[in-house]
Amino acid sequence: MKRVLAALTLLATSQCAADAETVYLVQNHDQSVTVYNMAGVAVSDDLRLPEVEHVRRIAAADDGFHVLGMTGDFEPRYFRLRGPAYTPEPVEAMKGVGTAKLAWAMTRDGAKVAFETVDGPSVVVRDVGTGRQTIRKVADVSRLAWSPDGKRLLLTVSLPCTPPPPSVSSTASCLPEQQLRFLDADRPVRTFKEITAEPVITGDGILVGVPGGILRLADDGRILDRFKGAGRLSVRNGQLMIQGGGRLTVGPLTGGNRRDLPWDDKVMDTATW
Repeated sequence: MKRVLAALTLLATSQCAADAETVYLVQNHDQSVTVYNMAGVAVSDDLRLPEVEHVRRIAAADDGFHVLGMTGDFEPRYFRLRGPAYTPEPVEAMKGVGTAKLAWAMTRDGAKVAFETVDGPSVVVRDVGTGRQTIRKVADVSRLAWSPDGKRLLLTVSLPCTPPPPSVSSTASCLPEQQLRFLDADRPVRTFKEITAEPVITGDGILVGVPGGILRLADDGRILDRFKGAGRLSVRNGQLMIQGGGRLTVGPLTGGNRRDLPWDDKVMDTATW
């Protein structure tokens, strides 16, 4: 029994140590960003980005956190935050990345960013280090997600729809269906009436937020699993972070038991890891 207790104590100690090393980034309502460890303790100040009045996107990568903000003149500014100080470092190669009000995604290694252009129906893939980019003509893209290895880009595309004839008592409306497809693929993955959060790709499938829960799909669109959850999805090291409904939780990719991290909707806006 003593050996078992000792082993459990060692396991718990190791878990705490691992939690202390794992961090996540929170975008605050006041347009600052803060880095926290898994105990919910801030490991950075509330960071202000130079010249930035509005933080548009935050992303986590192996080389640190990446933040895209806008100046008061609506000019984009791009920064990398690396530990232990997490001082915002400007990334010059990312000038002109766009407003980021549209679809935007970063590879896990931090090497590439994909985004939808403002002036035309195109998806741009840009190298963060060099600024080199490729452009694909794609219309009506609403969301983007990279595979863990950064080799495949998943698009959420809004399909054309025809509104029904207006009834006497209501105004006719049209909610376009949402189709998942990989860039340059011959056929789509799956089509949904509604997607509630940006899909994320794991090592063995695609997680999609839909009304009533989260689906895990195979690459061919088959539904592998369904579990409860609602909000922004973020994956790291085989764990799923869900932020929404006034909560920030972490747990297995397959659902199951989840644990809460400190969260205050009055102060905090978005989280990623």
